[in-house]
Amino acid sequence: MSKLVIQQFAELGSEHFELHWLAGFTRNESGAWFVKTAIRGMSSLQFYMRLLPIGMLPLLTLGKIFANGQMLSLSSKGMIDTATISDMSQYEEVTSAEIHPSLYSFGDRPSGIQRLFRYSTANGEILIPAIELIRYLFLHNRTLANALMRPGSLNLLFRPELPGYQSDLEVQFTADMPKSYLSDQFALEFVWLALDKDARHGWDSVYLQSQGEAYVTFTPPPLKNSKWTFRGVKYGDCWLVLELLHLTGKRSPCDKLSYGHPLLKKVIRDSAGHTETEGNNAGNIGAQKEHIVYDYQLDDGQAGSKSNRLQRRADIHSKRSDFDRDISIEKLLIDTHQLGGAIQPVELAIQLVEKHQTIKVSAGEQACNSVLPPLNFNLLTPASWDDLGDLEALTNTVYQMATKVPEAQFAMSLCQLKAGRAFSMANRMPRVALVVTISMPNEPPIVLLDVERTGNVALSLMVLRFKCIPTFGDLEAKVKLMLDGLIQAGGHWDHEIEKDVADICSCERLPKILIPRENAGLPGRPLVWALRLMSRLRISVV
Repeated sequence: MSKLVIQQFAELGSEHFELHWLAGFTRNESGAWFVKTAIRGMSSLQFYMRLLPIGMLPLLTLGKIFANGQMLSLSSKGMIDTATISDMSQYEEVTSAEIHPSLYSFGDRPSGIQRLFRYSTANGEILIPAIELIRYLFLHNRTLANALMRPGSLNLLFRPELPGYQSDLEVQFTADMPKSYLSDQFALEFVWLALDKDARHGWDSVYLQSQGEAYVTFTPPPLKNSKWTFRGVKYGDCWLVLELLHLTGKRSPCDKLSYGHPLLKKVIRDSAGHTETEGNNAGNIGAQKEHIVYDYQLDDGQAGSKSNRLQRRADIHSKRSDFDRDISIEKLLIDTHQLGGAIQPVELAIQLVEKHQTIKVSAGEQACNSVLPPLNFNLLTPASWDDLGDLEALTNTVYQMATKVPEAQFAMSLCQLKAGRAFSMANRMPRVALVVTISMPNEPPIVLLDVERTGNVALSLMVLRFKCIPTFGDLEAKVKLMLDGLIQAGGHWDHEIEKDVADICSCERLPKILIPRENAGLPGRPLVWALRLMSRLRISVV
């Protein structure tokens, strides 16, 4: 997997940092847009303010951890929960000064004037920063983020169509939209934000209501009965959303969607015969071949980046695309004739050896004199299960545990499993793992690993008990090792990896601890599971 390193954070030293707050937008002397980003040292608790290119906004979620500048997958805080918003256009706009210190602390610094939306739900109040709702709804990659505060820029990415519902809709993207972004999920999301009248009004309102202000706000679309899945922190009956993971309520803007692009082509070979792409298979048995994995070092973005058509791409799946119904989506390919027979790939019996190579890139806006290539981010993944699926059994249980052990800090993260094996997928969608970190004061953490079980998967809950307090980087490395081993072993925890990590953490399997999982929604069941799990983990109840 590629590593993503932010140079400005790496220059601060070896301390781990968490992304604590986003304090609005600003422009430099060249007119490029930046996000004012507040980070806090995990051990020193010291705050730093850095300007990051607005093109990075799709990646910036509160609680994200950086080790030596490298963005980690795990989050420092927040539990995963769900809530239903009856109407997203019915809210109270408040400022960050109204956040209770016990809900989210800014230390001895002023909490500022950033805008949040307050929603009333059956589960209590939900506070979400306007900038986070904008990020989730609209900003699926760097190109969209760079267009956000540029009036009219969205229309340069596709051949304009009349807004509103159409039965059969054909959209032609322009060359300004990098081909590497294009997928059925992205095409539908783009058409929704560009051509749905309420969504487009919301997009346009970001610039109209935030330009010239020290805060960011907008008018959200009136999605009805929208079920949110989010990572957040809670105090009393109020949740603060740190990261929105999924929401429902978006209506498809058409019944059938066709999309094209100047570089979407179908190669037609004009002569008979075939050409092998590799040499003879027999002569390569046992051979090794380097597999280059590119790591990316991001600059400060002040000098911009080269042409958007020469982009590098990092796949960082963190959003699930979901609409009210499935529709037919077709990719329009341009026929291109070439001489020569059809290419017949030859499968080689070779071993791939992974080698990392670091490339300096930029998330800044396109600039004529820039020397760094741009980096883009692919965030969208199809909705693979109903909200949390059977992982909700563990999230509900951990929530009950948190009420019983208030001195402990709980953090949850959803991680997409490594691709390449049959177990990586569930119903042709990426399978997901839930990582729960339990930290008691002055004690090594306990980590719970659970995996979505679509396909009648029989798998124990895995517990990692660390023997000393690790850095977040070391903790994530062991979690990744366990989850990658699970994939390599075809859906079973790997005994050899458990032996390899024995000096750092002990591994314990908890079979049948949360059964039957379909009863997760029954009143009182998560509490019963919580007490059972706490007993197995040897955590005392207050």
